[in-house]
Amino acid sequence: MYKKYIFAILTVIVAIFGCKDDAEDNSNISSQLDTSDVFESIKKVYYSLPSPMEIASIAKKYSGVFSAEVMNPTSNVIEYTTTDAQAINLGVYAADLAFVSLYDQKQYSAAIFKCLIDLADEIDILEGINDTLVRKVEENIENPNEIKDIIADAFFKSDAYLKESGREKIATLIMAGAWVESFYLMSDMAVKTDDTTHIYQLIVDQRLVLDNVIMTLNIQNIDSEIIDPLKDINENLNNCVTIEKTEVLDPYTDEMRTKTIVKYNYSSKKIEEIYGKISIIRKNFISLH
Repeated sequence: MYKKYIFAILTVIVAIFGCKDDAEDNSNISSQLDTSDVFESIKKVYYSLPSPMEIASIAKKYSGVFSAEVMNPTSNVIEYTTTDAQAINLGVYAADLAFVSLYDQKQYSAAIFKCLIDLADEIDILEGINDTLVRKVEENIENPNEIKDIIADAFFKSDAYLKESGREKIATLIMAGAWVESFYLMSDMAVKTDDTTHIYQLIVDQRLVLDNVIMTLNIQNIDSEIIDPLKDINENLNNCVTIEKTEVLDPYTDEMRTKTIVKYNYSSKKIEEIYGKISIIRKNFISLH
């Protein structure tokens, strides 16, 4: 059953990016906005997310007993009537499904997956799933790293398709919803544990991912009501590190080079402040209509 849900959500992810193996090379299509920056940024976010094994390790170590209260209630799905709300919360529910699957909570997994399918159908991203790609995912279901590469390949092939169908904004909003929910869940774990060093550092390191989330939202001219609170979070995260640069001798070239040193200065107070802010953003996301 666990494999069934993982396979299903991966299929939805592939559908989100509209992959077609036989997509034509439309790299010369003219556009006022060069959307290649959008896809490059989403790629950076995608590769910067924790691997399935890392997520499992984090959840088992820090979250303790499963609690359904931290997830977006599935009853909310009927409230999402605009495309923006549907896209954002598709991302939210995708993050929730990854979280709940770790606890083998089949009843919750089934309910969340139904929300994903309903939202994906509403914004019309369930069409055009390539049978070859689906088969590749199914054959490699036991190999998360291979699946990640397969989906990344699907993403790159989808560039022209998404550009033509105007789905860059949808992909961006799904990404934003997934990031906010994942960061919220991780922050919720952090404020509920005394073993803070590792998870605090993971949270602070998300500033690098958030840079790309914000950049992508800016490219798509997403409303400032969404972007500005994320910029505020990023400022808080950057205040948790000190960047120092020093000149060092490169032993391979015998030339001086600049070395960047990152020093963490996070604290429980700073993390709790970040948690408070991400909780507000996330509440606004799941309250959209």
